[in-house]
Amino acid sequence: MLQELVKLVTEKDPDVIEGHNILSFDFPYLLQRAAMHKVTLAIGRNGTVPKIIESRQTPGEYPYDYTLVDIPGRGVTDTLMLVQNYDSTRRTMESHGLKYAAQFFGFASPDRTYIQGDRIAWHWTTTRSRSLRTRLTTCTRRVP
Repeated sequence: MLQELVKLVTEKDPDVIEGHNILSFDFPYLLQRAAMHKVTLAIGRNGTVPKIIESRQTPGEYPYDYTLVDIPGRGVTDTLMLVQNYDSTRRTMESHGLKYAAQFFGFASPDRTYIQGDRIAWHWTTTRSRSLRTRLTTCTRRVP
C-alpha cells in the first residue's frame, strides 16, 4: 500500500497534499509505517522523503503541539488547522473533527455511512464492501 501511495503521488504530481489532521496523525503514521516496512516514502517532487518538524500553534487561547511536514515541491494543508482558525473567532462549532466539520460546512452527503473509530477494523474484516464504498460529493453551501 505504501509503495502504491508513492506511485500514485508521483503519477498525479499534486501541488498540494491536503487532509484533516494530516500533520499530527497521517504523515507521522505513514512515515512510521514506511520505516517499519523499509519503504522509502519518496513523495517529494525531487524524490525525497518528507521531513518532520515539531511546532506549536495557538488558535484562540488553546495552544497545541503539532507536526509540520516539509515535502520539497509540494504544499501540505491541514484542514483541521483551517477549521480551528475559523472557529477561533466565530466560536460556533461544537467540535473540530472531520465528520462534524463536513456537516457544519455542508460538505457531507446526507446518506453518508459513519463508522466509529474503534469499529473500523471490525467493519474492514466483516463488511468490507460497504466500508470501501465511496461517494463523490460537491460543495453545495458556502462557508458562513
